[in-house]
Amino acid sequence: MERLFSYDNPVMRGIGSAAKCVGLCLVCILCCLPVVTIGAATSALYYSIERSLKNDRGYVISSFFEALRRDFRQSLPAGILALVLEFIFLNDFRILYIFLQDGQAIGYLCIPFAILMVLVPLYLIWTCAVIARFDNTLKNNLKNSLILMLTNPVKTILMALILLFAFIVIYIMPISILIMPVVALWLITGLTESIFRTKSEDVRKQAWA
Repeated sequence: MERLFSYDNPVMRGIGSAAKCVGLCLVCILCCLPVVTIGAATSALYYSIERSLKNDRGYVISSFFEALRRDFRQSLPAGILALVLEFIFLNDFRILYIFLQDGQAIGYLCIPFAILMVLVPLYLIWTCAVIARFDNTLKNNLKNSLILMLTNPVKTILMALILLFAFIVIYIMPISILIMPVVALWLITGLTESIFRTKSEDVRKQAWA
């Protein structure tokens, strides 16, 4: 019986990991509630997943708030920029879609705006990952994130599929929102970290590497 409840037991370790994921999701969701803080929360979530969940360095919640405080000045404006772009593209899409419904050829321009609406959250994830991983100015982080997204189209597409899968699961089972954000970003870190490891000389010394 004592062995069953031992922390070294695979079952207990699995339960512990699941509890950490749920706790991390709850904290992240709460930090996203002001909406403008989505970028900051995503960057902090990325850091805590890589540093604490995957590499077992420190506590997940303390790692989250450590990254939130440290990167707030960059991740906040990055998130706001993404929200502004998404709002602009969404409104343009709606207007052009009305023209499309009226049979006007100009309405087909709604298609590129629909694509841009998908690219914005992907760009935000790239940006949050870069902010969490590297010491640089906001301008350079935004530029480097765009370059990474465009020069790694396969991984960007895989990110989109991961996010789509997460949204579908949450839509079917709303309770899964307590764990799917961490699961999705965990999978995404596998894509981004394979690129970031080649830039290990520029990685923050205080990070998980």
